[in-house]
Amino acid sequence: ELVVEIKIYWNKETNSKNIIGQRVKELRTERQLSQKALAEKLQLAGFEFNDLTVLRIEQGLDLFLIMR
Repeated sequence: ELVVEIKIYWNKETNSKNIIGQRVKELRTERQLSQKALAEKLQLAGFEFNDLTVLRIEQGLDLFLIMR
């Protein structure tokens, strides 16, 4: 079982704790990649990502479930 400790930071400007997701989405759209295309590139790099994982990161959904 993989246990990951994640430190949560609060972004006062956006009133959100998801500071990574917005940046991931910005970079993905700048490069004109769909969530599926980004997930495929990450899979080729050795990461176990799918388009749902990318969606969850961008929306700041439960990251613990992603790491399971």
